[in-house]
Amino acid sequence: VLKLQEIPTVNLKDAIGQVADVYLTIPKYGEGCGKINLVLNEALKDYDAMSRDDTPIATGTKVRVMEVNEDGVMIVQRVTEEDV
Repeated sequence: VLKLQEIPTVNLKDAIGQVADVYLTIPKYGEGCGKINLVLNEALKDYDAMSRDDTPIATGTKVRVMEVNEDGVMIVQRVTEEDV
């Protein structure tokens, strides 16, 4: 008999306020999505991310999730020294 493991449901809204690392460069506003690495429910995963900045956000940059849109895309902004 196989045991079924409970798979925790990930609520993307839990990501709001969390700091993540840019995995694939996030293009400037209006030019598409990049990817971020983020730990949710104790699991590191990559998520689609967009920015409202006028410049791209490079791989390796720390960002904060500000909101999650209706498509599940994380809207992020760069983390500044004041945020640390």
